[in-house]
Amino acid sequence: MAACSNAIKYAKAYEDFNINGLYPNFEDQSQKFYLTENYWQNKVKGYISQDKHKKRDTTNNVQDNDFEYFKQLFKVSNCSICGRKFTFVNKPTLDRIDNSKGHSKDNVLPCCLYCNCFCSYKDKSIGKLFIQLRKYCMIRCLPTNLTDIDVYHLIRKWITGGLSNVMHRVNRSGIDFIKRLWYDKENKKVTVLTTDHRITHVVGVDFNSLYPSVMSSEPHKFIKYTGGKMYMCGSQTDMNRIHFIEGDTDSAYWAISGNPNEDFTQQFNAVVKDRDFYNANAKYFFLTIKGDVYDEKKILGLAIERQGPSMIALAPKNYIIFKNYCDDSKIKLKGVNQKSNKIIKDQIVD
Repeated sequence: MAACSNAIKYAKAYEDFNINGLYPNFEDQSQKFYLTENYWQNKVKGYISQDKHKKRDTTNNVQDNDFEYFKQLFKVSNCSICGRKFTFVNKPTLDRIDNSKGHSKDNVLPCCLYCNCFCSYKDKSIGKLFIQLRKYCMIRCLPTNLTDIDVYHLIRKWITGGLSNVMHRVNRSGIDFIKRLWYDKENKKVTVLTTDHRITHVVGVDFNSLYPSVMSSEPHKFIKYTGGKMYMCGSQTDMNRIHFIEGDTDSAYWAISGNPNEDFTQQFNAVVKDRDFYNANAKYFFLTIKGDVYDEKKILGLAIERQGPSMIALAPKNYIIFKNYCDDSKIKLKGVNQKSNKIIKDQIVD
């Protein structure tokens, strides 16, 4: 299901893309590039090393004393392939006209590093595809592969799973409040709003196998309009009294502002909008017969994975759920197996 939805998402995002389209260059606001002697000397050494590795003649290669010539060239030129200006974000290099020859002065043209990477030794159509895709993505603000190593490491260090993510880290019963995300269209910002509803408990649900739920040919009561297959029923919970904590591909943990006079096993009972609808149809999704594996694994169903009064999720798949006021807490730490590593919960907390 995840792979299919991902393919559909990209198909819709790029449905207007034309490899032969005229897409204007996205001009960044970074400082205009100027060539320094140190940068040029490193480039010269790199060109010689590259040509020697490929056994090309380096007799007429560019030299250190060509600095002033190429400094002026980079100053007045744009990329010979995509036409973008050179900046400290979009740095220049030299692209060989004849790939069988070395980096001689009469065999090179200025181009940006991105274009040089995707045009060297590759089919011209493939190189053109990558360059046109980059322009299209810049204009449409679509996500692309990261080319800045610092940005990559900044983002990557918080990723511990594929589709995992954390929205709210600290969710303490009787202390913290339910949050809502609000999009400010005018300023194009997402703001977190705090409601008046205090958290009473947290519930983690684990959805049954996505394959039989989505791809199975078995009919289901709620699938009315597509021959009995693949239909999502509308939300029946008051989203002002519930917020998403963290989740994975097939599971989700929620903070709930329920009935303060009941314990954390009340699940979603206090935040249901249509009680009659819930009472009549909850049996098709929630477990109703305790200990019955067939009832627990029913099509489109879900099971209660974990629940407790409070939950702290520091990162995806790294959380602690407190039960009975810390006497029976559940700790999940991605990549650490308590049994094989022979460590106790207190050591994990430390």
